[in-house]
Amino acid sequence: MKKKALSLLPFAIFLCIFMLLNWIYQDASICKDNFPIFAAIIAILSSFFTFYKNESINEKVTVFIHGCTQPMVIHMCYIFYASTVFTAILEKTGSIASVVHISLLLIPVWCMIPGLFIVASLFSFIVGTSMGAIAAFMPIAVNIAYQADINPSLIAATIVCGAMFGDNLSILSDTTITAVNITESSMQDKLLLNIKIATPAFLGALALLTYQNYMIAHNPSTITNSVIHILDVVKIIPYIITFALALTGLDILVILTFGSSLALLLGIYLENITALQAINIIFDGFYTNKGMVNVCMLVLLLSGLAKIIMHNGGIDYLTKKLHKKVNDPTQAKFVIFLLVSIINITIAINTIAILMAGPIAKKIGQDSDINSYETACILDIGSCISQGILPYAPQLLLAASMAQVSSLSLLPYLYYQYLLTLSLIIFMLLQKQRATHNI
Repeated sequence: MKKKALSLLPFAIFLCIFMLLNWIYQDASICKDNFPIFAAIIAILSSFFTFYKNESINEKVTVFIHGCTQPMVIHMCYIFYASTVFTAILEKTGSIASVVHISLLLIPVWCMIPGLFIVASLFSFIVGTSMGAIAAFMPIAVNIAYQADINPSLIAATIVCGAMFGDNLSILSDTTITAVNITESSMQDKLLLNIKIATPAFLGALALLTYQNYMIAHNPSTITNSVIHILDVVKIIPYIITFALALTGLDILVILTFGSSLALLLGIYLENITALQAINIIFDGFYTNKGMVNVCMLVLLLSGLAKIIMHNGGIDYLTKKLHKKVNDPTQAKFVIFLLVSIINITIAINTIAILMAGPIAKKIGQDSDINSYETACILDIGSCISQGILPYAPQLLLAASMAQVSSLSLLPYLYYQYLLTLSLIIFMLLQKQRATHNI
């Protein structure tokens, strides 16, 4: 058991080095993009000393590679690439500038930030992917931030909040489907309970963002006087078609590829770019964005590290330790919440965290007479909260990279995730009071 506990040490090393570097080098002028990668490399090297089954060095490397090459991880990396190329094409062809120009004219200044939060939430809810929502809206949001003189970290965090809200509630989301299937619960019952818990958090976040917007709206630089030209409308066609395709349920990779192709053809037709430039954009769009390359590398490294920790029994150690703490239904719910949150903090991939925590959470729920849809809901919300506040989670890394800010700078503005935590805790405590009153 001690050996299994020791397997968690590399993750603690990663967190300590990551936080220590950010604490030592607090100067805003210092580039911090490489800090998490350096911390991950040191943690991975240390993890090779936590194997206790006498595996050879080649076998240890194989475990690491298996973690890096999980289908979900590779799919995520392709989304990073496709979204970066899509953004680069839209920027070169003038589509982003047109979307921002029209948005600044049509959306009232007083609801710019809450408006982005609502739109990102709806998109993520319909499509069922937080990564897709962030990839689609961040280019627009960031450009609006710079043109309207809004803190880019606030805008990036707003899009992340909306993306996590929609992803958590969507019936198309892989986290929702996984939680429901593992617990063998009703999708409808889980959704209704999830809405009940998430709605206060959503309204609270909306109120806070509206207040933030109110403070910014007094800045005269946020008001633009201009007109919409027909060329601006033509240039946003790739965006409109991309969002329409998203409603059909197609994979985000297919959507981004089609949108990029359409934007390139439109750019060539309008003579914004040449055919040779179009070819160069496809290949240079990703590599010229150092931040996105770092994000992709970090996801691969952390996935490999998580696989080593799992292989050495670290996650199994956590689940057994938490399972022993259960004495009544309310404690059981808190244990389920902590279980999926801790696992997700360790591996930073919420669907995999639900897959790993699901079986033990189901057993805890059954032993404590908890409805299966409540277990599914707590699993999904717990993974949503932890995934939405981790500075090294793909969602925050993607948003921060596209906004060209530190992922840590997003943390003060993740209102929805913090309020969702409070809402879930209040729900679980109220359930305990009702149960005591009925007795």
